[in-house]
Amino acid sequence: MRIGQQEASFTNRGSNPATSQTPSTSSRTSSKGRDEPINVVPENDGASNVSTIEAGTVRDGKPEPMIGHIRRVRYICAMPIEIVYETHSTTEDSEKGIAAGWLPGRLSDAGRANAVMLGQRRRGSGFPVIFVSDLQRAVETVEVAFADVAIPVLKDWRLRECDYGQLNGAAAHEVHGDRRKYLDLPYPGGESWRQATDRVGRFLSDLPLRWEGQRILVVGHLATRWGLERFLSGEDLSELIATDASWQAGWEYRLERG
Repeated sequence: MRIGQQEASFTNRGSNPATSQTPSTSSRTSSKGRDEPINVVPENDGASNVSTIEAGTVRDGKPEPMIGHIRRVRYICAMPIEIVYETHSTTEDSEKGIAAGWLPGRLSDAGRANAVMLGQRRRGSGFPVIFVSDLQRAVETVEVAFADVAIPVLKDWRLRECDYGQLNGAAAHEVHGDRRKYLDLPYPGGESWRQATDRVGRFLSDLPLRWEGQRILVVGHLATRWGLERFLSGEDLSELIATDASWQAGWEYRLERG
């Protein structure tokens, strides 16, 4: 799977206004019939790792205005990064029908057993690092799964679940029953699903700084997986949030040259 047109709310920290050049632009329509971002790629840049700012989506022949500091970024990766994603194991909250959101959560007995199986499934994969959401239920999943394995574990808040704000800890049917409403509208006191997956885009943009050519494990939440699907598989977020969440024994993605 290719990163292609990676979208992310991210500032081009590597640019130098004194040496920047006039970008070239183009636009095209995706195979799914949706407008894609205009590429704005600096010319004559020989660097292998380049953050390239992209303009807003084009509709009716005109670029949409950008909101706040949101930019669309494509990170050029010299060597592909293979990403294995696993969701955190079953929690006491989920067994009670509660959507934890940004609450820490705790694995249930069944969840701990599932985490053990995750470790058995992935232990021989030779991962040089594990990235995990800093929420306790995800961290506990990794601690149980890889209890006796010496692998660096890096906690990253950008891999957190969507922040449901005032609905963190509410009944799952209340949080997810009208999920499409919160595609771009933040939950009261929280964030939207687009904002939540934008965080994953920022995470992906940083990976080539250290992990080019490697195969890594990421453990997170529903928002984490949807962010991977959005940026690495080109899936439409509005379609993703309209589907029921499914579980499987891991997903695999590939971050490579766009």
